[in-house]
Amino acid sequence: MKRLPWAPALLALLLAACPLPLSRLDVDSALDSVPPVITVSSPAENASFGRTILITGSVSDDSDAGGRAGRVASLTYEILSRQTPVAATLAADGSFSISFNTALTENIVIELEATDWNGNSSSFRLPLTYEGNDIPSFGVEAGNRQVTLSWDPVPGVSGYTIYFEPSALAPTVDSAGRILNATSPYVLGSLKNGGTYSFLLRGLAVSGSDNYSEVKRAVPLSSFDLFPAAEPFFNQIRVSWRPLAGISQYEVLRSLSVNGPFQSVSGPISGSSYADTNVQQGVNYYYAVKPAQYTEVASQAVEARADPFPTYLSAEVGMYNAVGNSQATAVTGSYLYIADYSDGLKVASIAEPTTPVPVASVPGLSGANDVTINGSYAYVAHGQSLSVLDISNPASPTLLDTLAVTTFVAGGQAEAVSVQGDWAFVACFNDGFSVVDLTDKNNLQEVYHFPDPAEYGQVYDVEAVDRSGTTVLLVGALLRSGLYTVTGTADSPVVTLRSSALPYASAAKLVGNYAYLASSWYLEVWDATTLTAPVQRDTIWPDPSESTEALDVAGGRAYVTIRDTGFAVIDVSNPVDIRLVQSYTTPGEARGITLAGDYAYIADGQGSGVVIYGTASPRVPALADSFTLVGPTNLAVFQDHLLVTETASDWSLRVLDIADPANLAQTGAADWYTPLNLKVVGRYALFAAERSGIMIWDLQNLAAPQVLQPWYVNLPGGNALGIDVLGAYAYVTTAQSQLNIVDLSWENNLSKVGSVATQGNASYSALDVAVRGDYVFVANAEAGLRIVDVRDPKWPAAQSNYGAMAGRAVAVALSGDYALVASDTNGLYVFDVSDPASPAVRRSGGAEGGLKDVVVRGNFAYLARGSAGIQMMNITTPASPVAVASFSTPTSAEKLAVHGRHVYVLDGASKLYAVDLMP
Repeated sequence: MKRLPWAPALLALLLAACPLPLSRLDVDSALDSVPPVITVSSPAENASFGRTILITGSVSDDSDAGGRAGRVASLTYEILSRQTPVAATLAADGSFSISFNTALTENIVIELEATDWNGNSSSFRLPLTYEGNDIPSFGVEAGNRQVTLSWDPVPGVSGYTIYFEPSALAPTVDSAGRILNATSPYVLGSLKNGGTYSFLLRGLAVSGSDNYSEVKRAVPLSSFDLFPAAEPFFNQIRVSWRPLAGISQYEVLRSLSVNGPFQSVSGPISGSSYADTNVQQGVNYYYAVKPAQYTEVASQAVEARADPFPTYLSAEVGMYNAVGNSQATAVTGSYLYIADYSDGLKVASIAEPTTPVPVASVPGLSGANDVTINGSYAYVAHGQSLSVLDISNPASPTLLDTLAVTTFVAGGQAEAVSVQGDWAFVACFNDGFSVVDLTDKNNLQEVYHFPDPAEYGQVYDVEAVDRSGTTVLLVGALLRSGLYTVTGTADSPVVTLRSSALPYASAAKLVGNYAYLASSWYLEVWDATTLTAPVQRDTIWPDPSESTEALDVAGGRAYVTIRDTGFAVIDVSNPVDIRLVQSYTTPGEARGITLAGDYAYIADGQGSGVVIYGTASPRVPALADSFTLVGPTNLAVFQDHLLVTETASDWSLRVLDIADPANLAQTGAADWYTPLNLKVVGRYALFAAERSGIMIWDLQNLAAPQVLQPWYVNLPGGNALGIDVLGAYAYVTTAQSQLNIVDLSWENNLSKVGSVATQGNASYSALDVAVRGDYVFVANAEAGLRIVDVRDPKWPAAQSNYGAMAGRAVAVALSGDYALVASDTNGLYVFDVSDPASPAVRRSGGAEGGLKDVVVRGNFAYLARGSAGIQMMNITTPASPVAVASFSTPTSAEKLAVHGRHVYVLDGASKLYAVDLMP
């Protein structure tokens, strides 16, 4: 702002020269020292600019001494450091519109300066941004078979032309694809979904150079085009999709709700599959897929929940390496305690067992061999001593006392510790065992020491439990093992031998009336109901290569470590017939093992830390609940609900809440047309609708699902029976051996695009269907397994080779390179379909007898066996499945769905059963 220093002199001169007296107005005007005010309406500060810059606004000067408007004499503008000031025109009302061309391609500042008649001036600086092109507002939004192009008006432009290429090639003004006189927004339709389109916008200048946008690209898609499949395993969920030609990279998105929000879990990846390993048990996940660039259109979501049951392929979930030489572990709450022979006691948080987090370390307990937790106290057997620590704050364990329980001279070493009541029992290796009074944990006192160490040779383990008010002690040792009762007071125990008939044991557990011994190469089970006369009930040799070492027992399973190898899981639910369930390999020495929840924590010795394995496995399945229906036919899971089709009232759909499988409850129903079989796709259900062909229903309101237009579409080949969906296509099989392919990508329509007879005899029904990649697998009744090449959905081709089998193929499920087919007379057939043109049988039925259905989840297959109930089989080796659990349903088992640890079974007549696999 400038003020004229000569204003008073001018006033004096005027007074002297003017013969007429001056008015107050003249004086106020002469005394005006307030500069004009510049207001810019557009563009905003830091706005982008192109080839023409248009600035609009106004200048006012309304503050003379009397508050009256002044007069603006001039307005100029300039690009600082790039041009000299240029005069601008002001309208009578003070407004202005400045338009000029520029070739600059950098950020600039425009300065406006206004001066009034009295010489007062002011300036306004307007920063503008060059964003790399002349029309930065140009945007392209992909849609279903169309793109929407939009932009903001560009100053100095008389019209717009859009140039485009049907590829990733950058368009130019010579491109054949062009749209003249385009206006924003412009919708370009009739495009191919999955193709890449490139666009360039040209703004035709009234004068000077034309304006050009940067090249923008888009991939039109429907929300069905990349609909994926999901395979749940114990420690991961595998997502796969049918890739689109021309799209090289994809992103897998995940949400905890089918309605989002979704976030990328994969980042840009190549290929057509992704394994999400960051999954938790008991959580429903929803996965969608989209191209990694050029579109925000994501597919409909597929629902999946991690399989609660591991196999040796998937059981390892985590490792904790912040340990020097782990010997034993103990768990309480969400904390893991580790006896580290090198570094004492270590504490880690296992709130998430897959990622243990260090919490505390207690050095000074050198030679730590064992740790046990009782209440708020940790007891550590180390060196020749027992130490007790207060762990009420796991982040800061407090050492209360340490007591020597043996001596080096005696060849003693504190090997193991067990706590019962006010006593701690310590295995002292060459020095027998010790009993310690825990009444005052700040002042431990040894109150008993076994008097004849030579009788046991070496004592490795102790286990004390309460049995009807009496402490029972099991001592595992080299020459023999012993059973004792311990009575008396804390400071004066009476230790009484009841039996010395038990053999060598490196580890020993008492559970109920049974003693479990890791004895040389074996696991032995002894009935200790009568303490004075224990009876061996069964024995098993878990691994022929190494001896057993440590042991834990929980939930009808014994978990025994195999020295330097790993550990074995043994079913001991029937003590007279114990069976090996599974063996696992660990990286290190497998020194100790602890079970907590559904996880095993293996102290893996020198340099190998603690390895964490999932251990959940089917026990003896039990009926959780049942629900009465009318002619149930098929079922599917959606958002902790079960969708059940039934023949009631000439067909209907029931919706049942299964959040609590022990309390099944109906929450919705609908009776549109003839829903027979179904596949859930995002928020929709696609139905093989018997005589109504195919239907699509909206599931957003589960209380009353709604059928959508076009209501239903009839399909050739008789009644629609089976359905599966991958990508934009539904594959529907019929009663007359027809496979129909229906395009879902129109979203407001269902369009049959291809059809083929799966084999030549129309009297054979195509009962079930499963799709993977470019091939469809059909359970074709008497015709066995049939395979159809659907690389071109408009022209599906049935393969000449097929999977022949005895009986009728009634259901099919896929696992990796294998197709599992249910025969209604001869059990489960397994075909190697790694070469779909030449399927090879790997298993020709089995003792499971006639089947009604087969479902695969992870490494397990679930079989509906009609009147024989259901069976669960481990298919880690698909050609040699192993039965792991079975359940006899009250009535027939006809159709299955699996969710969490429950199997849902329809009997085809009037019942739904919820079967708990791990009660």
